[in-house]
Amino acid sequence: MQHSYWRQAISAEFNALIKNGTWTLVPPPKHQNIVDCKWSFRIKRNPDGTIARHKARLLQKASHNVPG
Repeated sequence: MQHSYWRQAISAEFNALIKNGTWTLVPPPKHQNIVDCKWSFRIKRNPDGTIARHKARLLQKASHNVPG
C-alpha cells in the first residue's frame, strides 16, 4: 500500500471488526486449514463527484465456502 488513505481505511475496518465483536484474532490451529481472505477497496463519492471516503472491506475467498 503506497497511499496512506488505503492504510487508514484498512485500519478503520479492522478496528470496527474487533470493536463490534465480529471476530477475534487468535493464533492459527496446528492441524486445520486457514480460510483465505482478501481486501476489497472502493472509493465512495459525493453526488457532485468528489471523493467522500476510501472504503476497505475484508472478504473471505469464495473458493473456501463450504455448504451447510
